[in-house]
Amino acid sequence: MNGRSSKKIRKEVRRSYEANRQAMLARVLSDMEENPEYALKVHTVSISKQHGKLRRAWMRISHAWRLIDTSPQIRLRWR
Repeated sequence: MNGRSSKKIRKEVRRSYEANRQAMLARVLSDMEENPEYALKVHTVSISKQHGKLRRAWMRISHAWRLIDTSPQIRLRWR
């Protein structure tokens, strides 16, 4: 390993995951506000294109919904 400890790498991975999660949440949310049904379709399609497998696309979608459920600033709006 080129001089980076595994702890450091884990930290970087976690940071990038967190950033991606935030970005995805923001993207899903902005689409949701404009048009919920359309947003779900679009995200399904783009994600399934990336992975080629619908099952994983749906996992991503349900994950996105879980993020929406659990992030504090939106809980009020959705419940």
